Amino acid sequence: MKLPPSVLTKLALVVTTTFLLSYGLNANAAAEEQQDRKAIDELSQKDIAASMKDDSDTLCSLWTADGVLLMPGAPPLVGKKAICGMLQEQKSTRERLEDDRLHGRLGRSSYRR
Repeated sequence: MKLPPSVLTKLALVVTTTFLLSYGLNANAAAEEQQDRKAIDELSQKDIAASMKDDSDTLCSLWTADGVLLMPGAPPLVGKKAICGMLQEQKSTRERLEDDRLHGRLGRSSYRR
């Protein structure tokens, strides 16, 4: 069975359009994935820098309202408020221990478990 030229032309147009749309969508997906990876890397670098500086305010700013922090051996912390509260509490504890150590209120045995 031989197809008329008009049908072949339409078929070629459909195949070409499908290919081009598919290629375009794949190119867009690849570009979006690259942007996502870059954003994740930037977020990770901010987290590392803030952690190294013990900057709990910056660490807190990196979380969203619906964030969930999972730590080994602890229940999940759900929500920015809970996560930021834990970060502030940890920082306060470190500052208090350092102050006590500097003023001789802690002996070496206080750091042992």
